[in-house]
Amino acid sequence: MAMALSGNDIFIAGYVSVGDERSRAVYWKNGDMTYLSDGQYDALVRRIWLKQ
Repeated sequence: MAMALSGNDIFIAGYVSVGDERSRAVYWKNGDMTYLSDGQYDALVRRIWLKQ
């Protein structure tokens, strides 16, 4: 749902499905995924900001 570039790093933000009904907020840095929520409730990321 969002993308940002910093030097040679690429950041993608959004969500992944958990089970049949929920989603977890995540971002990827150069393909490595990091969860931002625990999956107990629906969550997603619509924007990503980078601070240098």
